[in-house]
Parts: sequence; C-alpha cells; structure tokens
Amino acid sequence: VFDDLPKKGLITWSAMISEYAQHGEGLRSLSLFYQMQRWGIEPDSVTLSSLLKACSSIESMFQGNIVYSYAIEMGYDTSIIVGNALIDMYHKCNDLDETWQTFSQVSKPDCVTWNSIISAFIEDDLSFALFNQMLQNGIMPDQITFLTLTSACASQAMLGIGKQIHARIISESKMN
Repeated sequence: VFDDLPKKGLITWSAMISEYAQHGEGLRSLSLFYQMQRWGIEPDSVTLSSLLKACSSIESMFQGNIVYSYAIEMGYDTSIIVGNALIDMYHKCNDLDETWQTFSQVSKPDCVTWNSIISAFIEDDLSFALFNQMLQNGIMPDQITFLTLTSACASQAMLGIGKQIHARIISESKMN
C-alpha cells in the first residue's frame, strides 16, 4: 500500500519508519529514511526519535550518532522526545557514560526521561537513588516506573524494597 501511494508526505513516511522501528526492523526504518531524504522530505522530531529507536533495535551507535548529528543540524537536539530516544539508544548500545551524559543535558526531564535512565542503571544499583531523585524533582512515577523498579528488585534480590514499591503502587492506584 505504501509503495502505491502517489504522494507521500512527512506523516506517511514517519508512520512507516516508526512502525518498522517498533517491530525491530531498524534497517528498514533507516532505508526508508534515506528514501524519504531523496524525495526531499525533511524529518521532524518524531521521525528522528523513531530513527533513534531503529538504531537501538540494531544496536548501532554509529548510525544513531549520524541520526543525532542530523537532529542537531535540524535544531531538534533539544527536543525531549529526541533526547529520550537518544538515552534509550545509548543504553541499548551499552554505553552508560553517553547515556548518563545525555540524560544530564536534558533541561526538563519528564517521566519518560526518568524511566529511561532508571532502566539504564538497574544493573549498577543506581535505579532506586534515581527514583528518589525523580520524586524530589516533582515528577510523578507511572506504571512503567514501577514495573522497572520491580524488575530491579528481582534482579538485585531486594525483597524489602520490592514490598515498599508494591505498597506504593497500591497507594497510587487508590488515589487514581
């Protein structure tokens, strides 16, 4: 269907790039992006975040850095969704230094940003300290936050903290 469309705009290209990225078809996403560029269509922050997700799926920091350079060129380097995707990409490419540096450069981290950094540092026992910092910054946790922390408890055999998180989940659900 996509190939048969007579005219493809940014939304159409971005939707296809995003779909491939979400289904682990990173190379196809990148290929579509290069086709999109040949057609003279400029990406937006949503397209670029999908491309970074595609780079995550193929664990290619090289391609991710090319996409991020393009984001800088286009003025999307301060976009929260690009920043969140970049944090995730560095994490999945096992570069925790770049993950942390990127997180530190996000001017106003949102819940997704915090979830990404908490997830990245599960193995380093920093996830709970980061969670506390998230709360101190006034960011309310969501279901993903609690799921991530529960996973951290399981991987670190921290039953006591796991029970505290479980109690907080119950408390939060009663408030909603």
